[in-house]
Amino acid sequence: MGAITARLGCLVFAVRSGSRQTSGGQNRRNSGEFRYMFLQFALGLCAAIAGSVLAGCGSQYSGGERYPLAGQVTFDGVPVDLGSISFIPTGGAEGGGAAGGDAARASGGVITDGKYDIPEEKGANAGTYRVEIHWLKRTGKQLLDAESGEYYDERVEALPEKFHAKSELTVEVPLPSHTHEFQLTSG
Repeated sequence: MGAITARLGCLVFAVRSGSRQTSGGQNRRNSGEFRYMFLQFALGLCAAIAGSVLAGCGSQYSGGERYPLAGQVTFDGVPVDLGSISFIPTGGAEGGGAAGGDAARASGGVITDGKYDIPEEKGANAGTYRVEIHWLKRTGKQLLDAESGEYYDERVEALPEKFHAKSELTVEVPLPSHTHEFQLTSG
């Protein structure tokens, strides 16, 4: 549970992005692009840290075969423009438990423009995984950064807890064709 809390803390930390303006109204495109790239990096880093913590920090993983994970994520038909996806073992993953000796491999990555793509070397091994999805959606509100005096787009978690903190989404790895589409709905 501590790893999940740490990952959520990373997401809360990384909510600033988008184009920015100075308090004088000048557009700072480079700063906004940098913030957006930093946000993507931070989300990826949070997913990687969560995977490392759940799989065993600092140790060389020697478990079963890993599989790439890819696909699309939409909410009520709208692509998730920026978020994260995590695949957390439910205990039935190959190589996990007392018989296999090694812990199952958690995995995750960044969702950009409605797509996620986790390469084989960072993928999960065979088994059942609970899936957590977060979406940091722009609110349309500009906030002022007290330190820099620049404006940034406010982003908030846009998905109900049933897709992350209380997620009942599950998948079997390996995925058919190594892809899975998550078409989430509010209803």
